[in-house]
Amino acid sequence: MKRQIKGLENYSNKWIALDEKKTEVIFSSDTYKGLLKALQKTKDKVFLMKLPPFVGSYAP
Repeated sequence: MKRQIKGLENYSNKWIALDEKKTEVIFSSDTYKGLLKALQKTKDKVFLMKLPPFVGSYAP
C-alpha cells in the first residue's frame, strides 16, 4: 500500500521536489525554473512533479 504525502493541498498548482523516498516535500516553486534554482542548493536525489490545481472534484 502506498503512503500519502501529508500537506500536498498546500502545494496546489505548484512544482514540487520530493525526497528520494517520495515521503516529504523538500522544495516547491510556482515555476519549473524557480524549482531548479532552489535545487542547486542540494546534492540529494529528488523526484520532481507538477501538482494540479485542487479546485474541485474529478469523476471518471
